[in-house]
Amino acid sequence: MGTIFLKKEKAQTYPHNPQLILASSSKWRRALLQRNGIEVLLKPSDTDETKIKNQFKNKPSKEMVLRIAQEKALSVSRLYPNFFVLAADQILDCDGVLLNKPLNLKEVEASLRFLMGKEYRLMTAAVVFLNEKPFFQQVVEDSLKMRYLKEEELRDYILNRGKAVIGCLGGHEIENKEYDFVTVRDGKEDS
Repeated sequence: MGTIFLKKEKAQTYPHNPQLILASSSKWRRALLQRNGIEVLLKPSDTDETKIKNQFKNKPSKEMVLRIAQEKALSVSRLYPNFFVLAADQILDCDGVLLNKPLNLKEVEASLRFLMGKEYRLMTAAVVFLNEKPFFQQVVEDSLKMRYLKEEELRDYILNRGKAVIGCLGGHEIENKEYDFVTVRDGKEDS
């Protein structure tokens, strides 16, 4: 899909060549796209993720993560016709327990202690909507394993990275190679 991105004032004039909107407030996702040469507008969704999680609690995690991403994209697509809207979501499932994003350092530590020595699954859904209809969607499932951390490693990580990973699923960043205590075992894609 090749798209030439136009300045905001011209986007409505040429609906066949819309801008890309990221249905998120995530500066990390925006930076990831920018590193790959993709400029986006940030327009956070008002999707009630808790409601969807409750509706899908007895269904596979893949279905849940896809629905959350779809609802995020749809809610923003309704407001911005003729724009591509990208939304993503992740769910971390460990032994049937879905972990939330830690809200403080205490929760970062609790997440890490819970995951140590375990294998778990990280499901990532990405969808693109155009005019309230799905244009693209994909779910990727990664199997991860966290090794046991020595107490001093855990303390060092929380001291040096803890505040940066508040809001990161599982209390860690698998892309940060400085602290490589998580191994990606395999990844599978569903379209």
